[in-house]
Amino acid sequence: MPVIMLIGAVGCGKSTFCRAIEGLVPLEKKTQAIEVLGNAIDTPGEYLENPRLHRALAATAAQVDVVLLMQSCVGNGGHFPPGFAWMFGEKPVYGVISKTDIAYTKEDIEKAEATLRFAGASKIFPVSAQTGQGLNLLQEELLP
Repeated sequence: MPVIMLIGAVGCGKSTFCRAIEGLVPLEKKTQAIEVLGNAIDTPGEYLENPRLHRALAATAAQVDVVLLMQSCVGNGGHFPPGFAWMFGEKPVYGVISKTDIAYTKEDIEKAEATLRFAGASKIFPVSAQTGQGLNLLQEELLP
């Protein structure tokens, strides 16, 4: 599997997703610094939420094959600026809609998808790290 980097707001499920994609038991935790787990790089949500830290994301992205922008379909709001994906140059940037197993309505999933498209994600994958729903489609896309 290629090296991937996950970017998303605090609490969107990046760490849980990281463990699930690596075949480990999902574990909810707060990421305090950039962490590597197998082929996945987990970034703190504050790196997205604070524009001054976007440079750290760009620098880290130089080491990865694919960037995953993660947006929860529950809770409030997106923190991705318009066209955010452009900062990663020619690297593939995909969107991951997280927590689909606990979405309140279909419109919540559609809103998360719109946020990711607005940010510049080329493909969108709705997933649940808790149930495994949708993970196989993303893994198939990531495999050469």
